[in-house]
Amino acid sequence: MRPRVLALIWAVTVVAALSIPGANAGVANCHPARKCDAASPSPSLPAPSPSVTSSPTVAPTPSPYPTSAATYTFDDEFSGSSIDPVWIRHFSCCGTLAGYDPALATVSGGYLHLSVERRSSGWWGYLLDTKTTWTQRYGYFEARMQIPKGAGLWPAFWSYISGSDEIDTMEVCANPIGAHGGNDASLLHTTMHWTGGGSLGKATRSVDLSLAYHVYAVDWRSSAIKFYLDGNLVWTFTDTAHIPNVALPLILNLGVGGSWCGAPDATTPNNAEMLVDWVRVLP
Repeated sequence: MRPRVLALIWAVTVVAALSIPGANAGVANCHPARKCDAASPSPSLPAPSPSVTSSPTVAPTPSPYPTSAATYTFDDEFSGSSIDPVWIRHFSCCGTLAGYDPALATVSGGYLHLSVERRSSGWWGYLLDTKTTWTQRYGYFEARMQIPKGAGLWPAFWSYISGSDEIDTMEVCANPIGAHGGNDASLLHTTMHWTGGGSLGKATRSVDLSLAYHVYAVDWRSSAIKFYLDGNLVWTFTDTAHIPNVALPLILNLGVGGSWCGAPDATTPNNAEMLVDWVRVLP
């Protein structure tokens, strides 16, 4: 179904134009700390320095709000046959992609498929965001996703807009288990970046996240930001000086390469996909 937005609360300007395939397609709009690649690739985000902890083994705790369609402010179940125009591309991120091609983002079988492809010029991918069509300040943001696994793959679900602090709900360097110094498909990164280049994050050791769908969520409030994996609280950020207080968009992407996640190699699966079952937002 198409995203359902409460029009009386949040104004939505739907922009239907999609970026034309090409290395410079879209508007480069990158957080200074993230070091996104723009017209030409630049270094990837350096690894944050949080401690690595084990994922909780207790039963999942309930989400702060009931998962009810009646209360969603945004809901895309990807049940159609094409990408809704609420999703466009304004950002260039992450890793060392040679270019961006909207053909690498499709909807079928009830899922969003974000793919990367090895071409003669290098790895190509795509990014989807709602920068000019839908934003929200504060709320509970969640996505059910299955990430791929392979050397240098970098799936992410995050929120950022020019001049604001950044919320990284989920980033995984989806390397084979044990590869790249343990920065692999079992290590979930939840991170805050703020203007001026500062950042703070938490790396949580879990199961191999590429083997199944998982729900990644953030509860963003003015007093704290809480990060969840499958309903389990994994980190709470309480530095109110660096909690964003402006409306932010949704961003989904699958990057490749860079120093943080490492370079792809001959074993990296061509046409690797990040599958998104749904994205939902509550007030």
